[in-house]
Amino acid sequence: MDFMNHKACLVCGSDDLSALNRYRKDHLVKCRSCSFVFSSKKPSDEDLKAFYSNYGFEGDPYFSPITAKRYSELLSEFERLGSKGPIHDAGCGFGFFVETAQNMGWKASGSELSSRAVASCKKRGLNVEERADISSGPFQVVTSFELIEHLYDPKKYVESIKKQLLPGGLLYITTPNFNGLSRYLLKEKYNVINYPEHLCYFTPKTIHQVLSEMGFEKVWLKTDGISVGRIKTSLKPSGEALISEVSADEKLRSRLENNVILYTLKHFVNKALSVLGLGVSLKALYRKK
Repeated sequence: MDFMNHKACLVCGSDDLSALNRYRKDHLVKCRSCSFVFSSKKPSDEDLKAFYSNYGFEGDPYFSPITAKRYSELLSEFERLGSKGPIHDAGCGFGFFVETAQNMGWKASGSELSSRAVASCKKRGLNVEERADISSGPFQVVTSFELIEHLYDPKKYVESIKKQLLPGGLLYITTPNFNGLSRYLLKEKYNVINYPEHLCYFTPKTIHQVLSEMGFEKVWLKTDGISVGRIKTSLKPSGEALISEVSADEKLRSRLENNVILYTLKHFVNKALSVLGLGVSLKALYRKK
């Protein structure tokens, strides 16, 4: 493990680490004690600044009407589980979730590092600040979509959220599932595995370990979905946007959403993927004790 410059597990602190040689280019190791997978190489601030200078914010943002529907359903579930108090989206991008929550009557805010994205949010009247930390609580709900995998200290991140949550508050996290079907099929070709973009790779077991150790109790934890676009771009890199009106994923989602039989079939497939732990997206809803 000559490439390793971090010698202890980021989750349990064990030094019993095993190099994943198939993923050597991305410096991945697996903890033998708790099974957590992460990059043993920590990128420098200069490396991260160079990588993220225009990350994910090229071109005009696209907000899928299907995603809008899923956001509304998720917000309705939050409301059923507790009061409709202040809600914050960490790493909110162009603020589509914040905007959906605000339109549904929530006191919604967000934080984001991209100045372009923040400017777009403010222009639309959204309460979004250009910052990395979350320090304007307390909140009833904090959401974190596809963010924790980019960070090198997941426990510190969860602790910072916990400090801003009210007792009994909800934390909702999504992140790629390292045990997802696409990763098993594509192995090192799977472009979700990409240093220094992604540094932590969670499974249902390891995300539960982090959240439970940090003082959260599970409401539900599931994995679902298969990304056709991810598979295509992993096998044959192209300039095709993963999120756009004409992307392979969006076309498939539209077909599934608008056909009763296919929509029902999708739910059965997602349920099976969740039971088996093979869905490509890991979704965790937890409550602060």
